[in-house]
Amino acid sequence: MTLLLLILSAVLPTSELARHEFYVGLTEVVYTEASQTYQVTMKLFTDDLEKGVYLSSGDSIQLGTRFEHQKSDSLIYHYIKDKFQLSDAGKKPLDLEFVGVETEFDVTWVYLESGDMKPSASMGVYNDVLMEVYSDQTHIVNWIQDGITRTALLQRSKRYTILEQ
Repeated sequence: MTLLLLILSAVLPTSELARHEFYVGLTEVVYTEASQTYQVTMKLFTDDLEKGVYLSSGDSIQLGTRFEHQKSDSLIYHYIKDKFQLSDAGKKPLDLEFVGVETEFDVTWVYLESGDMKPSASMGVYNDVLMEVYSDQTHIVNWIQDGITRTALLQRSKRYTILEQ
């Protein structure tokens, strides 16, 4: 049995070995005056993101390992693009560009950015990321603008909210 565990630890991604029993993602949406853009940072558990991408595309991305899929960034972007949306005060969806991904052991950060725009008086947030993976998935969403932070919790029963200044 010990030999089997040793072999599995050598071939399985590290994130598969770091199981957790809570399913929470953190999303920060920050308006940056200097660039006049909304910058989005999502913090997700790596193994959960891998499962979501796999269920969506059928591809195993194995982030942060020597087996990482060559197109993992693209697969993650398409997954997130289908599951996450911001809209301005007029309920117009924002075009979000993919900036990149960083993976550290059990956590992966996904970065997105809007085009140039003026700050919005309210922000619509739809976040369905990983909801198909875990029925108790929760997302903490922080919208930060003009030094004020507004926070919402999104879950399977509430995937959309409007945050106002």
